[in-house]
Order: sequence, then C-alpha cells, then structure tokens
Amino acid sequence: LLLLGGVQNGILRRYRMVKGKRTPLGLRQPLPLNGADKAAWTGIMLDGKPALVAVDPNQPRLTVAMLGDSGWTEGDSYPIVSNVRAMVAPQGQPGTLLLWAKDAGDLHVSDWKNGRFTYPRPLKMTKVEDRKILALGHAGHTVWWVQKVGKDLDMYVWPGDAKKARLTRFKDAGGKADQVAWLGGTKLLVQDQYARSEEHTSELQSN
Repeated sequence: LLLLGGVQNGILRRYRMVKGKRTPLGLRQPLPLNGADKAAWTGIMLDGKPALVAVDPNQPRLTVAMLGDSGWTEGDSYPIVSNVRAMVAPQGQPGTLLLWAKDAGDLHVSDWKNGRFTYPRPLKMTKVEDRKILALGHAGHTVWWVQKVGKDLDMYVWPGDAKKARLTRFKDAGGKADQVAWLGGTKLLVQDQYARSEEHTSELQSN
C-alpha cells in the first residue's frame, strides 16, 4: 500500500501486511475515552446491547458508548451529581447504575428509561441521619457497598442473580472506620481514620 501524504511534499510512504506476534486475545476494539485515568466507568447492558458508561472528569455528566458490529460508537451525555468516586451496574437489575459521590450519605441510582439515563436519585436504605457511604465496588458479578450508620456498619452484597442486595449489620463497628473492603461472605476489612499501620485494621465476621 503506497500513501502520498497531504502535509509533507515529496514523501511517499509504503506499508505492507505482515504477521504480527501471536497474542491470547483476538479482535480488539479501541475506544478513545477522555480522561480515562481519572474517570469512574463501568460496563452495562442497555437495551440488550453491551455499553460503557463513564463519568466526565471535567463536568458532572455521564457519557455513553455502545458496542456494535463495527466497534464502539459514541452516544449521548446525561447530567449527574457532582464528585462521583465510583460507579457499578448490578446485573440483578439491568439498566441500573449505582453511583458513589464524595462524602455522600447515600448512594445514588440512575435508571435507563426510554433510551436515556434518569437523573440520579438518593438510594435511601435507612432513616438514621448520621450516615456515610464508605465504599462501593464489585467482585465478578456481585456488587457490594458499605454505609456507616451511626455507630454501626451496614454492608450490602448484591449477587448478580438476585433482585436486591442482602444486608449484614456490624453493630458498634463504625467508630472511626474510614476505609473498608469486602472479603467475601460476611467478612469485612476495616481501617480506622488516620490509621498508619495494620494494627488499626480489623477483620469483622458477622454471626
């Protein structure tokens, strides 16, 4: 293949097909994503088609990219709450997004309806005023999050084949809890605020 460039004069570029290095992956579909190193993003099924939703790092909005036969196609954008730290799509409720905003007391939920995402609304799981979301994540098809509720820690685990999340409450475990990680089952790893060593990290096991 010979190409004559439109910028440089007198330069003719020649290309030829060669066998590349064998890789364990097959077809790759490149997707340009603005600010991907800083943006929260997740995969989701929309109207039966695979899609990717990402938070715009420059303004509070979601951008959607759909995967078709010819690759990724850029979709529309939708307004959301500010300072979103993480986002997941529970498989047990297709077309639903859970968003964790910085310092938020509750998660926010947005649904895919009539070809667009609704504006996120608070997902209130408790009436206790003193509450704060500490983590939101997923492990395989399972979504999980932890909410500090007064002095307690409420851990929600939502398997991919379930219609709703399961609640496990760790009584009087909130205290100075600042960071948490789900260890599977009813186990939770908790690190206290301002902790500098593993001595302030505890593994909790629910009865």
